Amino acid sequence: MNRKNTFTKVFLKFLAFSLVLFFIYSTVGLAQEVIELKLGCKHPEGNEGTIAQYHFASLVEERSGGRLKIIVYPGDVLGATRTQQENTIAGVQDIYAESYSYNDMLDPVYRIHAMPFLFADPEEYKEYLLSDIHAEHEKRLLEKHGLINLNTEKNMLWGPYRVLVAKKPIYTLKDLEGLKLRLPDIDVQIKVWDKLGVKGTILPMGDVYLNLQQGIVDAVTTTVTTVYSFGFTEIAPYIMKTIEYPQQIQVMMNYERFKGLSEDLQTILIESCNDTGRFLTELLLKRAEEVIEKCEKEHGAEFIEPDLEPWIKAVEDLHYQLEEEGFIPENLITRIKEWQAQRK
Repeated sequence: MNRKNTFTKVFLKFLAFSLVLFFIYSTVGLAQEVIELKLGCKHPEGNEGTIAQYHFASLVEERSGGRLKIIVYPGDVLGATRTQQENTIAGVQDIYAESYSYNDMLDPVYRIHAMPFLFADPEEYKEYLLSDIHAEHEKRLLEKHGLINLNTEKNMLWGPYRVLVAKKPIYTLKDLEGLKLRLPDIDVQIKVWDKLGVKGTILPMGDVYLNLQQGIVDAVTTTVTTVYSFGFTEIAPYIMKTIEYPQQIQVMMNYERFKGLSEDLQTILIESCNDTGRFLTELLLKRAEEVIEKCEKEHGAEFIEPDLEPWIKAVEDLHYQLEEEGFIPENLITRIKEWQAQRK
């Protein structure tokens, strides 16, 4: 065998070996390029909130070509909401999804998000979330706690609205007088409903059905989509659409983690989150119709939409009072009321 043939064989073996190494290196390199983000929420499997976050994760993986994956941890697997919030700030967790009111421990301005009868309806609340006032609050969360809200369109409706389920029909404020109403142990809600003339009773939600049966309470406030699952209309067949306080879900991410992604992945996250907001809103509005229809058909329930303007006016002074007491930061209610007047 001459030297030329020997050299050719050696060269071909070297080339083949190099190609194998290149393939292995490329495969490992591609595997290392997949970025995983942890997203936690409190809602259990099968809940609309969890369905939405899985939808979000699916959109992100598809649009990123598998480069970015969101791993969803439902049912408080990563800890209670407060813990998940702290872990996201610390960078232990990447994202948490929860309603805006849970930011109250970070900034007291967020207490207004669970204040009954401050906002007229979900549309006004959405516009508030898109306002300069709320933009200031989100800016503070970013600067002080390193959190960014991926849902920039503020379209992730939750609930999709709240109702009052009662044993008697409620049309006016007078109908509320003396009503034995189950309330959560949340001070601002207790004060507002007391102002409206009800007799509040603090109970865990799981105890409400029995207490309705026993006459300890006559009514309960809740989101419309939970009414049928709890069986409330079996005993209390009147559903009043109160929109007590409109709700949305925020999807908060550790900003350093977000900033560390390429610009195209940042865009995919935000656009997918906004598309998920539309998906969840449509899903919940459909579920609300289905729940009301089932309650009417199976329990003989009646759906009522009272005029809420007198309710809102009745507690207006209380909103200012809570601000004076320091529960709400100074001048916030005034700014919101002025903003509401301007948009009408």
